[in-house]
Amino acid sequence: MLRPFTRDDTDDIFEVFRDPETMKYFLHWLADSVEDVYGFIDWIRGVQEQYGFSYWAMVETSSGRVIGDCGLIPLEGEGPEIELGCDVRRDKWNQGYAMEASRASLDYGFNVLKLDQIVAATHPENKASQHVLEKLGFTFDRIAPYWGEDSNFYSKQNPNKTKN
Repeated sequence: MLRPFTRDDTDDIFEVFRDPETMKYFLHWLADSVEDVYGFIDWIRGVQEQYGFSYWAMVETSSGRVIGDCGLIPLEGEGPEIELGCDVRRDKWNQGYAMEASRASLDYGFNVLKLDQIVAATHPENKASQHVLEKLGFTFDRIAPYWGEDSNFYSKQNPNKTKN
């Protein structure tokens, strides 16, 4: 289940963001303290309020715990492109959570928000994320800076829009 973050999610998402292996390719996001997580939640709630979408808490329905985040935000928080992002707690890898949450986020972006395109950026060595993106129908687009590091950019066009 995906839903907006609340401060009650702090402990669960802190487990994700403080794990160096989980955040291996996102070290600029590695949380050192609960205050870092408060900052993330406050920022992401502001994105939700401003745009009507954001990264959402990924809740494992069987346990009720937040096991990651997934959703859409303006690229690097500013846009104009809209990016898909997803982080999953390491002990939940390879269980389909990233794929399921990403599909739901894409569905929301294309069918509710009526976006023409969604992009995603990955570290060049992050083969697992690249594989998920390719399975979701993204295609490699370019190498460009992302949060200060060269990254592989992928894009996916809205399959519901006809080409002129």
